[in-house]
Amino acid sequence: MNLFWGVKPLFVLENPNNPTALLNDFIRKAYGKNYFVKSKNYVITMGSSTGKSGSTNLIRVLSYDSILDVIKKKSPDSHC
Repeated sequence: MNLFWGVKPLFVLENPNNPTALLNDFIRKAYGKNYFVKSKNYVITMGSSTGKSGSTNLIRVLSYDSILDVIKKKSPDSHC
């Protein structure tokens, strides 16, 4: 994806068997590094290693407001 769209990986996260925790961990880490900007939408792709190059297990389109909803919640499955 980097070659075509300039997409670069940001983090390597744990919890590959729990997609919700994986997504929430990413959102919290990215928010903590100020990667999100108000009034923007974000496409997040991620997944665990499947042994097949280029595969994605999860794709989500999130608004800034939905990102804030995750930040405000205290999730027991998050490591942050």
